[in-house]
Amino acid sequence: YMAGDLIELPAGPLSAVFGMEYRKDTQKLRTNKEQQFGGVTFNVVPSFDADVDVWEIFGEAAIPLLKDEKFAKSLTAETSLRIAQYSFDNVDTVASYKLGLSWQPSEGYLVRANYARAQRAPSITETLSPPRGDFDSFNDICEEVTATSTEAGHASCRLEPGIAATIAADSIFLDGNNGYSPNTGNPELTEETADTYTFGITMSPAFIENFNIAIDYYDITVDDAIGQIANEDILRNCYDSSVAFGPDNSFCNDIRRDGDGQIIEILQREFNLSELATRGYDIAVAYRYDLGEYGNLKFKADMNHVIEHSESFVGNDGLETVNNLGELDTGIFADIASASVAWRINDWRVRWSTRFKSAIVDSHDRVDDHNERFAENQALIDAGDPDAILDAEVPLYLFYGSYIRHNISVSYNWDIDDKGTELRLFGGANNVFDNKG
Repeated sequence: YMAGDLIELPAGPLSAVFGMEYRKDTQKLRTNKEQQFGGVTFNVVPSFDADVDVWEIFGEAAIPLLKDEKFAKSLTAETSLRIAQYSFDNVDTVASYKLGLSWQPSEGYLVRANYARAQRAPSITETLSPPRGDFDSFNDICEEVTATSTEAGHASCRLEPGIAATIAADSIFLDGNNGYSPNTGNPELTEETADTYTFGITMSPAFIENFNIAIDYYDITVDDAIGQIANEDILRNCYDSSVAFGPDNSFCNDIRRDGDGQIIEILQREFNLSELATRGYDIAVAYRYDLGEYGNLKFKADMNHVIEHSESFVGNDGLETVNNLGELDTGIFADIASASVAWRINDWRVRWSTRFKSAIVDSHDRVDDHNERFAENQALIDAGDPDAILDAEVPLYLFYGSYIRHNISVSYNWDIDDKGTELRLFGGANNVFDNKG
């Protein structure tokens, strides 16, 4: 690579870097015979060899457009480009680039805006890995199917030989799946493409000494995002979609049942999902207040609010969008915030910090199922049905309330001698109020 100032512009030097790179990534996994047949943890872990070759060229430049030192004004443009070629058959030339502006209208204020196009090639594991064991928790859409049941998908469920045999013997099929859902690569994967828009303002106003605030908005859309389709969505597209149940339905080919109709495996492939989208904003605040001979107080706070977080994929009936916001499985909280206050005097520091996470649910599918069952039970109560359940309980581990955790710490810095030797003593307590969430 080469880096330096290319030319001198009226507002300052144009700085740039250019370069190229070649690399070869190799992945090898060796397992014993017991692991290869699931004899240790009931997970099949196969041996695996694969590699990929990558050529890349890249460049980046910072271009000063305006500079007024007298009034502390400046305008700078930034741009970058990286082009890569992978040896994977289905991955085209991967290109990523960025265009950005930073504008300082006056001292203490900065406005920045960026657009970035980023492409990511799939990894070796995502592309070439053989099925490797994993266990998930999922509900079979064929639960409680009978010879006459009319719930969604039950007509197709009765076409399963094992389920039909169970119904003939017991009149009803009850879900007893083992949760086995091995992950596997997909050699048909292509690169994913993200478009990112960010806009931010940083302010350090002169009329409030030692105060800083930054506000940033982001909007990210990933097309052909690489990910997995949830087991419940695989089951629904197999048994309850416009494409008939059978070998011509690709989702059905990833489901394997035993002679009793129980699911013994749902294969979790990597797919290029149609879209992943998220947007939200971040706020960061910092303030220091001098107490004179009593030291100083320093306050910091950060907050992230997620407006949207969703995944879309093409199912048998067209584009389907799944909302992942506020779901424990994905760990995407609508709001996360942290704050701290630190008092420093001479060599002592006392710090109190707190962290907040908003309410979340285990999964939206479970919530929908819970609401449907409660509505059905309430209808029975209203009708005076003796089989209705009075005071029905909310399922455990379905709804999680907001969570606040507090920590406190104290430290003392002791200068042992005049040569810079220092001893630091500290102690504290995390989760002071023992909030287990």
